[in-house]
Amino acid sequence: MSRVKNNLLMWSHYANGSRGIAIGVELDHHKHTPKPVIYGDLPNFKESPDVVSTDTALNILSHKHSAWEYEKEERVFTLNYETYVNCSIQEIVMGSKIDPTDEELLKKLIEKVNPTITITRIEDDDLE
Repeated sequence: MSRVKNNLLMWSHYANGSRGIAIGVELDHHKHTPKPVIYGDLPNFKESPDVVSTDTALNILSHKHSAWEYEKEERVFTLNYETYVNCSIQEIVMGSKIDPTDEELLKKLIEKVNPTITITRIEDDDLE
């Protein structure tokens, strides 16, 4: 997940050159706490791969190289074999170059599934 929705590089990389969508979610904060990714040098862990602890795994998965800092990413980790993160969709943000057919289908789908979900469109001028 990201704390920003107007990053040009992310729309280019993850949304097919602004042809896709971003999904804004709200987490159940009683069950899940997002953890900001730590950007910089990757940690150097000395443990043997055979004895990696949960804490070590979470620490490894919480780090990314500083080149990715623009993503302002947060991650949610589940333990005890949970298979999903409890969240609700609050917003759909369409890219500026979304295909009109896809846009129409998306709007009809949201209207039928949950009309309280906000649908917006991000324009190229809004991207940083």
